[in-house]
Amino acid sequence: MPWQELAAITTKFRGTGVSALPLLLGIDIGTSGTKVIITDEDGSIVASATETYPLRTPHPNWAEQDPRDWWTATVAAIRGACGSGGVKAADIGCVGLTGQMHGLVLLDEEGEVLRPAILWCDQRTAEECRWITGAVGSGIVKPGAISVTVGTSGVVFAYMDEPALDAEGRLHTFCHTVPGKWHAMGVTLGAGGSMRWFRDTLCEAEVAVGRCAGIDPYELITAEAAQGVTRPQRVAAARSGLAQKHWQRSVSDGRVGP
Repeated sequence: MPWQELAAITTKFRGTGVSALPLLLGIDIGTSGTKVIITDEDGSIVASATETYPLRTPHPNWAEQDPRDWWTATVAAIRGACGSGGVKAADIGCVGLTGQMHGLVLLDEEGEVLRPAILWCDQRTAEECRWITGAVGSGIVKPGAISVTVGTSGVVFAYMDEPALDAEGRLHTFCHTVPGKWHAMGVTLGAGGSMRWFRDTLCEAEVAVGRCAGIDPYELITAEAAQGVTRPQRVAAARSGLAQKHWQRSVSDGRVGP
Protein backbone atom coordinates (compact mmCIF):
# COMPACT_ATOMS: atom_id res chain seq x y z
CA MET A 1 0.00 0.00 0.00
CA PRO A 2 1.45 3.42 -0.97
CA TRP A 3 2.33 5.62 1.96
CA GLN A 4 -0.16 8.26 0.81
CA GLU A 5 -3.03 5.77 1.17
CA LEU A 6 -1.71 4.63 4.52
CA ALA A 7 -1.56 8.22 5.76
CA ALA A 8 -5.11 8.87 4.57
CA ILE A 9 -6.41 5.85 6.49
CA THR A 10 -4.57 6.96 9.63
CA THR A 11 -6.00 10.47 9.39
CA LYS A 12 -9.54 9.14 8.87
CA PHE A 13 -9.51 7.06 12.03
CA ARG A 14 -7.37 9.24 14.30
CA GLY A 15 -9.50 10.69 17.10
CA THR A 16 -12.38 8.28 16.59
CA GLY A 17 -11.24 5.82 19.26
CA VAL A 18 -10.64 3.17 16.61
CA SER A 19 -7.08 2.05 15.92
CA ALA A 20 -6.27 2.80 12.29
CA LEU A 21 -3.31 0.46 12.26
CA PRO A 22 -2.35 -2.66 14.20
CA LEU A 23 -0.65 -2.10 17.53
CA LEU A 24 3.06 -2.69 18.09
CA LEU A 25 4.39 -4.94 20.85
CA GLY A 26 7.95 -4.65 22.12
CA ILE A 27 9.71 -7.21 24.33
CA ASP A 28 12.96 -6.47 26.17
CA ILE A 29 14.46 -9.50 27.91
CA GLY A 30 16.85 -7.73 30.25
CA THR A 31 19.21 -8.80 33.00
CA SER A 32 16.85 -7.79 35.79
CA GLY A 33 13.54 -8.65 34.15
CA THR A 34 11.44 -8.73 31.00
CA LYS A 35 9.68 -5.54 29.97
CA VAL A 36 6.78 -5.48 27.51
CA ILE A 37 5.31 -2.34 25.98
CA ILE A 38 2.41 -1.91 23.56
CA THR A 39 2.16 1.27 21.46
CA ASP A 40 0.04 2.60 18.65
CA GLU A 41 1.42 3.75 15.30
CA ASP A 42 2.28 7.16 16.74
CA GLY A 43 4.39 5.67 19.52
CA SER A 44 1.86 6.46 22.24
CA ILE A 45 1.92 3.88 25.02
CA VAL A 46 -1.20 1.76 25.22
CA ALA A 47 -0.03 -0.59 27.99
CA SER A 48 3.11 -2.00 29.59
CA ALA A 49 4.16 -4.66 32.09
CA THR A 50 7.33 -5.93 33.74
CA GLU A 51 8.17 -9.32 35.22
CA THR A 52 11.40 -9.74 37.18
CA TYR A 53 13.59 -12.78 37.79
CA PRO A 54 16.61 -13.48 40.00
CA LEU A 55 20.27 -13.04 39.12
CA ARG A 56 22.09 -15.95 40.71
CA THR A 57 25.66 -15.67 42.04
CA PRO A 58 26.46 -19.16 43.44
CA HIS A 59 30.13 -18.13 43.73
CA PRO A 60 31.91 -14.77 43.90
CA ASN A 61 32.05 -13.07 40.48
CA TRP A 62 29.60 -15.54 38.92
CA ALA A 63 26.42 -14.32 37.22
CA GLU A 64 23.81 -16.81 36.01
CA GLN A 65 20.13 -17.04 35.14
CA ASP A 66 17.77 -19.82 34.21
CA PRO A 67 16.66 -19.26 30.57
CA ARG A 68 13.31 -20.79 31.51
CA ASP A 69 12.78 -17.76 33.75
CA TRP A 70 13.08 -15.56 30.66
CA TRP A 71 10.32 -17.48 28.89
CA THR A 72 8.02 -17.54 31.91
CA ALA A 73 8.49 -13.81 32.50
CA THR A 74 7.95 -12.99 28.82
CA VAL A 75 4.66 -14.88 28.69
CA ALA A 76 3.48 -13.28 31.94
CA ALA A 77 4.49 -9.76 30.86
CA ILE A 78 2.73 -10.08 27.49
CA ARG A 79 -0.43 -11.30 29.17
CA GLY A 80 -0.17 -8.56 31.76
CA ALA A 81 0.24 -5.78 29.21
CA CYS A 82 -2.54 -7.08 26.96
CA GLY A 83 -4.83 -7.52 29.95
CA SER A 84 -4.29 -4.06 31.38
CA GLY A 85 -4.67 -2.41 27.99
CA GLY A 86 -7.64 -4.43 26.80
CA VAL A 87 -5.58 -5.60 23.82
CA LYS A 88 -6.38 -8.78 21.90
CA ALA A 89 -3.81 -10.86 20.09
CA ALA A 90 -5.44 -9.94 16.79
CA ASP A 91 -4.74 -6.26 17.52
CA ILE A 92 -0.97 -6.80 17.40
CA GLY A 93 0.50 -6.23 13.97
CA CYS A 94 4.20 -6.37 14.79
CA VAL A 95 6.45 -7.77 17.52
CA GLY A 96 9.92 -6.41 18.29
CA LEU A 97 12.38 -8.36 20.43
CA THR A 98 15.59 -7.31 22.13
CA GLY A 99 17.68 -9.04 24.74
CA GLN A 100 20.48 -8.54 27.20
CA MET A 101 24.07 -8.62 26.03
CA HIS A 102 26.03 -11.74 25.04
CA GLY A 103 25.56 -14.83 27.17
CA LEU A 104 26.11 -18.58 27.02
CA VAL A 105 23.02 -20.80 26.81
CA LEU A 106 23.76 -24.52 26.53
CA LEU A 107 21.10 -26.78 24.97
CA ASP A 108 20.84 -30.50 24.33
CA GLU A 109 19.79 -32.14 21.06
CA GLU A 110 16.14 -31.59 21.95
CA GLY A 111 16.62 -27.89 22.61
CA GLU A 112 16.31 -28.29 26.37
CA VAL A 113 18.40 -26.14 28.71
CA LEU A 114 21.37 -28.02 30.18
CA ARG A 115 22.47 -25.55 32.84
CA PRO A 116 21.92 -21.95 33.95
CA ALA A 117 23.02 -19.38 31.38
CA ILE A 118 26.35 -17.65 31.98
CA LEU A 119 25.64 -13.92 31.58
CA TRP A 120 27.61 -11.10 30.02
CA CYS A 121 28.57 -9.72 33.44
CA ASP A 122 30.07 -12.99 34.69
CA GLN A 123 33.65 -12.56 35.94
CA ARG A 124 34.75 -16.17 36.54
CA THR A 125 37.28 -16.13 33.70
CA ALA A 126 39.24 -13.11 34.98
CA GLU A 127 42.45 -15.12 35.35
CA GLU A 128 42.12 -16.63 31.87
CA CYS A 129 41.50 -13.15 30.41
CA ARG A 130 44.66 -11.85 32.05
CA TRP A 131 46.60 -14.75 30.55
CA ILE A 132 45.14 -14.20 27.07
CA THR A 133 45.79 -10.45 27.04
CA GLY A 134 49.34 -11.08 28.11
CA ALA A 135 49.96 -13.76 25.49
CA VAL A 136 48.06 -12.38 22.52
CA GLY A 137 48.36 -8.97 20.94
CA SER A 138 49.25 -7.02 17.83
CA GLY A 139 52.50 -5.64 19.22
CA ILE A 140 51.19 -2.14 20.02
CA VAL A 141 53.19 -1.98 23.23
CA LYS A 142 55.64 0.90 22.77
CA PRO A 143 55.52 4.63 21.94
CA GLY A 144 54.97 5.31 18.25
CA ALA A 145 53.34 1.94 17.59
CA ILE A 146 49.93 2.24 15.93
CA SER A 147 47.61 -0.29 14.33
CA VAL A 148 44.97 0.52 11.72
CA THR A 149 42.21 -1.92 10.84
CA VAL A 150 39.69 -1.17 8.11
CA GLY A 151 36.73 -3.45 7.60
CA THR A 152 33.07 -2.59 7.88
CA SER A 153 34.29 -0.28 10.63
CA GLY A 154 37.66 1.41 10.94
CA VAL A 155 39.81 1.33 14.09
CA VAL A 156 43.02 3.21 14.90
CA PHE A 157 44.81 1.98 18.05
CA ALA A 158 47.80 3.88 19.51
CA TYR A 159 49.98 3.15 22.55
CA MET A 160 50.54 5.84 25.23
CA ASP A 161 52.74 5.96 28.33
CA GLU A 162 50.41 8.50 29.94
CA PRO A 163 46.65 9.06 29.51
CA ALA A 164 45.69 11.82 27.08
CA LEU A 165 42.16 13.09 26.56
CA ASP A 166 40.71 14.53 23.35
CA ALA A 167 38.70 17.60 24.38
CA GLU A 168 36.52 17.24 21.26
CA GLY A 169 35.62 13.64 22.06
CA ARG A 170 36.95 12.18 18.82
CA LEU A 171 39.19 9.61 20.52
CA HIS A 172 38.65 7.17 23.37
CA THR A 173 41.28 6.65 26.06
CA PHE A 174 41.48 3.27 27.79
CA CYS A 175 43.73 1.31 30.12
CA HIS A 176 46.18 -0.80 28.11
CA THR A 177 46.60 -4.50 28.74
CA VAL A 178 50.18 -3.60 29.64
CA PRO A 179 50.01 -2.64 33.34
CA GLY A 180 50.25 1.09 33.98
CA LYS A 181 50.00 2.02 30.29
CA TRP A 182 47.24 3.47 28.13
CA HIS A 183 45.94 3.44 24.60
CA ALA A 184 43.96 5.83 22.45
CA MET A 185 41.42 4.49 20.01
CA GLY A 186 39.47 6.13 17.23
CA VAL A 187 36.58 4.31 15.58
CA THR A 188 34.26 4.97 12.66
CA LEU A 189 31.45 2.54 11.93
CA GLY A 190 31.34 3.27 8.22
CA ALA A 191 34.97 2.96 7.13
CA GLY A 192 34.75 0.07 4.68
CA GLY A 193 31.29 1.11 3.54
CA SER A 194 32.42 4.69 2.97
CA MET A 195 35.44 3.56 0.97
CA ARG A 196 33.26 1.38 -1.20
CA TRP A 197 30.83 4.26 -1.80
CA PHE A 198 33.80 6.47 -2.77
CA ARG A 199 35.11 3.82 -5.15
CA ASP A 200 31.75 3.13 -6.79
CA THR A 201 30.65 6.77 -7.01
CA LEU A 202 33.80 8.77 -7.75
CA CYS A 203 36.43 6.34 -9.01
CA GLU A 204 34.99 4.84 -12.18
CA ALA A 205 38.31 5.39 -14.00
CA GLU A 206 40.30 3.53 -11.35
CA VAL A 207 37.80 0.69 -11.36
CA ALA A 208 38.02 0.39 -15.16
CA VAL A 209 41.83 0.47 -15.19
CA GLY A 210 42.03 -1.96 -12.31
CA ARG A 211 39.72 -4.38 -14.09
CA CYS A 212 41.83 -4.29 -17.27
CA ALA A 213 45.16 -4.53 -15.43
CA GLY A 214 44.07 -7.07 -12.83
CA ILE A 215 44.80 -4.59 -10.03
CA ASP A 216 42.66 -3.89 -7.00
CA PRO A 217 41.27 -0.38 -7.65
CA TYR A 218 41.87 0.45 -3.99
CA GLU A 219 45.62 0.25 -4.73
CA LEU A 220 45.23 2.95 -7.37
CA ILE A 221 43.05 5.07 -5.08
CA THR A 222 45.54 4.73 -2.21
CA ALA A 223 48.50 5.68 -4.40
CA GLU A 224 46.66 8.74 -5.69
CA ALA A 225 45.63 9.77 -2.20
CA ALA A 226 49.26 9.54 -1.06
CA GLN A 227 50.20 11.95 -3.87
CA GLY A 228 47.42 14.39 -2.92
CA VAL A 229 45.95 14.51 -6.40
CA THR A 230 42.54 16.11 -7.16
CA ARG A 231 39.64 14.36 -8.86
CA PRO A 232 40.47 15.61 -12.41
CA GLN A 233 44.07 14.64 -11.81
CA ARG A 234 42.97 11.24 -10.50
CA VAL A 235 40.98 10.54 -13.64
CA ALA A 236 43.80 11.60 -15.91
CA ALA A 237 46.40 9.70 -13.90
CA ALA A 238 44.31 6.57 -13.81
CA ARG A 239 43.99 6.66 -17.58
CA SER A 240 47.62 7.39 -18.34
CA GLY A 241 50.88 7.47 -16.43
CA LEU A 242 49.81 6.06 -13.08
CA ALA A 243 47.88 3.26 -14.72
CA GLN A 244 50.90 2.41 -16.84
CA LYS A 245 53.10 2.38 -13.74
CA HIS A 246 50.83 -0.09 -11.98
CA TRP A 247 50.49 -2.13 -15.17
CA GLN A 248 54.26 -2.50 -15.38
CA ARG A 249 54.48 -3.42 -11.73
CA SER A 250 51.78 -6.03 -12.21
CA VAL A 251 53.72 -7.50 -15.14
CA SER A 252 56.96 -7.62 -13.14
CA ASP A 253 55.14 -9.22 -10.22
CA GLY A 254 53.66 -11.85 -12.52
CA ARG A 255 50.07 -10.89 -11.74
CA VAL A 256 49.29 -10.18 -15.40
CA GLY A 257 50.95 -11.03 -18.70
CA PRO A 258 52.98 -8.46 -20.71
